Amino acid sequence: MFNRFMLIVVFVPLAVILIALAVANRDPVAFTLDPFNPGNPALT
Repeated sequence: MFNRFMLIVVFVPLAVILIALAVANRDPVAFTLDPFNPGNPALT
């Protein structure tokens, strides 16, 4: 019973937040793995 309650309390709001972010941010963005030279296109 407690495990099911924790599942609802933790994962349902987390899922709602992730779905809202996924819907709001549908434009493509550049993802850079090099924090020192973000203009390096080899690591994007």
